[in-house]
Amino acid sequence: MSEKPILFSTPMVRATITCAKCGEMSVPFPCERCGSTEFRKTQTRRCHLKPQPPGWWSPDHFGDIHKMVNGEFVMRRGEPVVIGWGPCSADGQLGYCLPYRNEDELWVREKIQPLYAEGVGYWDADWNTGEGYAVGYPATDGIQEYVDSDDNLTERCIPAIHMPKWAARIRRRVKGVRVEHVQDISEADAEAEGIETDAIIRKVHDDAWNQRREEIYERYGTPVADTRTAGNREIFAYLWDSLNSKPKPSTHNPYTWAKEACFVSYPWESVRETREHRGKPWYVVGNPWIAVYEFERTER
Repeated sequence: MSEKPILFSTPMVRATITCAKCGEMSVPFPCERCGSTEFRKTQTRRCHLKPQPPGWWSPDHFGDIHKMVNGEFVMRRGEPVVIGWGPCSADGQLGYCLPYRNEDELWVREKIQPLYAEGVGYWDADWNTGEGYAVGYPATDGIQEYVDSDDNLTERCIPAIHMPKWAARIRRRVKGVRVEHVQDISEADAEAEGIETDAIIRKVHDDAWNQRREEIYERYGTPVADTRTAGNREIFAYLWDSLNSKPKPSTHNPYTWAKEACFVSYPWESVRETREHRGKPWYVVGNPWIAVYEFERTER
């Protein structure tokens, strides 16, 4: 067991602290309103299998991943060198190191605002320890105006990736790890991802979903219908594409992991092809292998 950070977006934070029983957000654990220990978001899916496995690969078991050179295990003191943990093929020749394993303690990184405590100026605050700060959390507190170290009025936020550990208010414990294709998600899994179907449908219905619903429903093999009738899985597919279908710059080929200046996307649709974007190769890795982490909330 080890303690590690995990990055959550603002909607993911809200789902994580929303009680599954009473529906209210509760940063304290258990729920400060009803005392329940069950919360809405209990799963997360990440593109952690890089490079993507070849077509013949299937995960036979989880275990130690050993270092190999030219198809041979690297030995040290008569034992194979272990470089990580994750899913392995039956022959042990191809495995993938995952960042999280069962019983790991995770602290959630989220977007914050560096607000000063009452009566404290920036010269008295210590960012390394958090002393003198009264951090704002946009997920629950909204965006606030404050005076920064240059005496300017601002609403600046610190991205989640830069949030220090002392500011973490949410902790999770990993209770299960598996790998699968993103399309393998079930209705129950999509619900465990924390999807709020009604709220998302209203937002998407008002914005872009209605213009694109024929394309979306045809792509997913579902008859064209009123978007308000979509289930959790369809909504998850839409959200997955909104985050992963656009080309993102990469320094490695997603299939070989050889160094290459390129673009990569991981859409829901089962499409594997190479396109061009801004004069560079764009690898479309549809329906990718992903890691699924199941977790539970724990006390801070």
